[in-house]
Amino acid sequence: MLTKYIKKIKLYFYLIFGNKDSKTFQKFLSGKWKYSNNNSSKGIILLDFFHHYPFIYFWSYLTNILSKQNKLQVKYFYFPLYNNITSKSSLLKRNLRSIYRSFNVEKGLDERDFIIQKNTKLEVQKLFSRINSKEDLIRFKYKGIHIGDLIYDSYLRSFFKCTVSLDDKKLLELFLRAINNFKQIENYLDKNKVKFIIPSHIQYFQYAMLVRIACKKNISVLKLHSSDWGNSKFRLQKINRNFPSEMAKDFTQFRKIFRNLKNKQQKFKLGNKIINQRMSGNFDKSLSYMKKSSYLKKNNYNNNLFSTLKNKQIVAVFCHCFFDAPHKYRSMIFPDFYEQINFLIKLSKKYSEFTWIFKRHPNELPENDKEYKNIFKNKNNVYFIKDELNNADLLKLNLKLAITDHGTVAHEMANFNIPVINTGDNPQIKYNFNFHAKNKVNLSNIIYNILIKKKKLKINKKDLYEFLYMNYFYYNNLFNEETYQLDKCLATSDKKFNESSKILNFYVKNKNFADKKISNYIKSFIKINKI
Repeated sequence: MLTKYIKKIKLYFYLIFGNKDSKTFQKFLSGKWKYSNNNSSKGIILLDFFHHYPFIYFWSYLTNILSKQNKLQVKYFYFPLYNNITSKSSLLKRNLRSIYRSFNVEKGLDERDFIIQKNTKLEVQKLFSRINSKEDLIRFKYKGIHIGDLIYDSYLRSFFKCTVSLDDKKLLELFLRAINNFKQIENYLDKNKVKFIIPSHIQYFQYAMLVRIACKKNISVLKLHSSDWGNSKFRLQKINRNFPSEMAKDFTQFRKIFRNLKNKQQKFKLGNKIINQRMSGNFDKSLSYMKKSSYLKKNNYNNNLFSTLKNKQIVAVFCHCFFDAPHKYRSMIFPDFYEQINFLIKLSKKYSEFTWIFKRHPNELPENDKEYKNIFKNKNNVYFIKDELNNADLLKLNLKLAITDHGTVAHEMANFNIPVINTGDNPQIKYNFNFHAKNKVNLSNIIYNILIKKKKLKINKKDLYEFLYMNYFYYNNLFNEETYQLDKCLATSDKKFNESSKILNFYVKNKNFADKKISNYIKSFIKINKI
């Protein structure tokens, strides 16, 4: 207990005063970005006030290059995702403010300064009284902009709830926050000439609502995309105003883009190589966020669970993290993943001759443990598993059907001619190597046709390889990211190091390697995209 308090005190001290690494970094940035347009009146760049050093280092280049090119001021916006002391306290943001100030960024839009007017509270009470279901909340629009899905996802993540409770006062408070923030954002954008928005995320209303409002007002949104929790595969993207998504690629255009590419046979081979590499069980760079491969070969013949399931007919449901923005794609059949699991558990009773395995996501947030422990338990023909079996083990069993909302298993299982049903919008939505359920009735019918009618899905492997090429290769080097070596400039292979202040000293020491690479990459991106 004492060790825990000492760690917290050290953290608070750093957040307030910084340390030698942060002071050296600030001095480095102040010296590099002496040029400032803070007296300019030509417009504003709004940058997310977000504590992740690889992003901040890149943003110091992006904002100053854009500022100098367009004679713009740079200001930050801040809408805290969590309602805790480190989020709410201005004092505990002192060191971060100093870092931002060192590359010419001052406060612009901060939710902690907002006041909620009485008329806003009355308006929200009236609006919220019309929401009678989870679906009503998801579909909710304010002033013509869809924000209900963002409020829904923020509720799940902020309070670590597996589903929404419409009677929860916290939901009403969050709803009020969202509407008040919307008004403050709209007011700010109307009064200021904001030219660029640079967010850390495009999920949850704390980040994405500003983006959606900006897109409607034709304000450019630029985002540094990354993988592995912001530690690799860095690349800049200009957000499509008609499709403002966290996804770094418009998967709805995969087929159209591929039709216009040359050397298709070579690209099919690359797609085949990607799936073979993943199935080998070795580390897969295309899924760098995974701690270990889901296809790691093991000898489970002495495993009690494996032995129990060996002669069963298996339906595998690949679950998602309850709290990780279920509405990140355009649509889904269920309001959330809790509802999806409950629906399929009930449906499993009709197919008692099959064993249903609900496999938890290997990279889910730890708060999922509580929900599974309290709500979902093994019973009859239903098993909930976490680490007991991996995907390679499941392929050794008599797997009749796989179900996911948008997971990578959709194309992985298709490689083995196993029928897969997606229950929501997903990266492979334009391809026919999976079933894509349109609604709950359609989902039930597809399951019936596969399990009882033995309906087969003819899988065209070329379609599968085309998708793999587009999803995992085409976009990786679209703007010559490999040439500029962004990953080596912004992060190391050690995630803990990247999250510590030590990486700030790394940036200073590595400046001769990174400076021209980052600058030239951004300038090239701006030129190619006519920004």
